[in-house]
Amino acid sequence: NHVYGFGSAGIADLLVMKNEKAIYIECKAKRGTDTPAQVAFRDWCLMHGNRCVTCRSIEEALEAVEK
Repeated sequence: NHVYGFGSAGIADLLVMKNEKAIYIECKAKRGTDTPAQVAFRDWCLMHGNRCVTCRSIEEALEAVEK
């Protein structure tokens, strides 16, 4: 069991609320990769019914929010 708060290692860069659901967005450069802490956070999000995506452009982030 882990409790995440803003500033915790691995937490996504952005949080979007849509239709009472959380969408966490990790922003990366074109060649950036997720750290082990970010992978653990993504797994935690999925376990709790939330989405967590890694985006490499504003267009990818907007697409993730529109889904």
